[in-house]
Amino acid sequence: MIIGVESLGFNQIVCGQKNLQNKHGGFKQFCDGAVRFTHAYAPSTMSQASIASILTAKNPQENGLWDNGNSFIPAETEIISELALKKGFKTAFFSGGAPILKKSGLGQGFEKFDDKISLTPKKIFRGAKNNFQLFLKWREKYKEKFFSLIYLNDLLFPNQTTKNNAGEVRNLSYQSQLSEIDESLGFLIKKMKQQKIWDSTTVILVGLNGQSSTQPHRSAVQPLNLFSQNLHVPFFIKPSHKKRDLPINWTINKNVSLTDLGATLFDLLEAPLSSPPRRLLDISSLKSVLISPQVTWDEDRLILLESAWPIWRGLSNSQLALKKGHFLIVYNNPIEIYNSLIDQNESTKLQKKDPLYAKLANEAQNYFNQKGYSQNIPPAKQSLNKISLAKQIWSNPGQISKRSYKSLRKLVRNMPWDDQLSGWLAKIALSKNHWNTLDNIGAKTQNPFWSYVARLNQGKPTQLFMKKCFSLFTYTYQSFKKPNIKECPDELLIKAVDWTLEKDRFKKNIKQARFLRLYNESLTSEKINAYNFTIGLRWDTDIQKPKGPLLADLFLALPKNKAYLKQLKKLIKD
Repeated sequence: MIIGVESLGFNQIVCGQKNLQNKHGGFKQFCDGAVRFTHAYAPSTMSQASIASILTAKNPQENGLWDNGNSFIPAETEIISELALKKGFKTAFFSGGAPILKKSGLGQGFEKFDDKISLTPKKIFRGAKNNFQLFLKWREKYKEKFFSLIYLNDLLFPNQTTKNNAGEVRNLSYQSQLSEIDESLGFLIKKMKQQKIWDSTTVILVGLNGQSSTQPHRSAVQPLNLFSQNLHVPFFIKPSHKKRDLPINWTINKNVSLTDLGATLFDLLEAPLSSPPRRLLDISSLKSVLISPQVTWDEDRLILLESAWPIWRGLSNSQLALKKGHFLIVYNNPIEIYNSLIDQNESTKLQKKDPLYAKLANEAQNYFNQKGYSQNIPPAKQSLNKISLAKQIWSNPGQISKRSYKSLRKLVRNMPWDDQLSGWLAKIALSKNHWNTLDNIGAKTQNPFWSYVARLNQGKPTQLFMKKCFSLFTYTYQSFKKPNIKECPDELLIKAVDWTLEKDRFKKNIKQARFLRLYNESLTSEKINAYNFTIGLRWDTDIQKPKGPLLADLFLALPKNKAYLKQLKKLIKD
């Protein structure tokens, strides 16, 4: 069993600290009864790519799946889940949600791939405990040897309410979600022991990248961060053993990659592991240290770290780095080298005059030249500024700070060609009833809907249009002809108008329910797209969304619809 956790950096599980003294928590049980790898590195900032490396024992550049988008593992590539299936294992994958979804192609070899989640504006992922319960139910049904992977993305949602085992609501924070995972792991271990499968199962707990909310480095967004704070991850293997045996508990302090974990899985299943042509980096099975803490691989081998996020998002090329011993080598121009042993934050570059610099830089350059890789080109500053500001805005859009609001207005002035930024400003102005701002941005972008609603709310003269969707804003009860869907292809707006126009009480309730159902779907989509910006555009959604205000929201903001808007807010809150 593999449990992969999004945004779980190495410093979040420090064995021996007071916050891990809960004997029923899962983290402490892994600390006390597993092999702990203290220098483990994810091969990519993209969790989908890291999981692909675990399943194939190949780096992202070798297996073809290098981002969280539509890249995929070629059909001819051997995947450990397919081999497990051939060897008689029952196989299942349980995902808490984006970015690890069935469409990624990671379901090869898994008889069951469960990513079904009932999305709502208040819930856009499936929590750790629910995923574990699904696994336990599946395992109880078959009661055979199994190979399973569970993906947890709880840590992406620090503002999601959680409760502890006593039923007490925790504070909204990253730490609260971490505690939720800890307790859920404890629940899983307890249930596996009750099913008498804990001892006989090899269980692997691993982080897939670091905490997204802490980025002091010059990497403006998490997916660009190749430093240890983002790619140094916790990694535990609890080997299978007989019940009478004492649990294994030792640490391995030499560098390993999650790609090595893939090689280990092949080794554990006694399956041959093919090596790609022109492989220049050593990938090693870790199976030997599950028996003895004696390391058998080259301690100073190069480990490749990468981010294909910039090329996926059309901003730049893939960003590359290498780890060698306690040195981090970033393939910038010029090459940057950091000594992590004496500089844990990797904030001070090794000077070029240092004899070590030339030796390490030459070795790295030689590798990159042989592979034909280009040096890192940083994405445009304006694009990164937009993403960085979006994180501030959409983390809590209902309580946007004055500073963020001011920054957005400034960015709109500096980037007048960016319609999405103008849309964000209009959306926030509408939510705050800042009618003058909405009027001005409507005039500058020639958006008659924004200006019309703003001016009407200010009691100013407004120009009337009777074409397409606009006629829905300017109707009167005495004279109104509703446009058809071809004339106004906005079903949500039409349903909002149907609701407000209906006189019959019974029919009005039906039309309200129809509108509310479609409105909730729209809100969910808006929330997902907005939230994607807060986590550095790591999900495979349309990055041109969210745009401006929904036409239905603008329609309900008309003075004549004040009562309906108030009613809608109460319905959404409930």
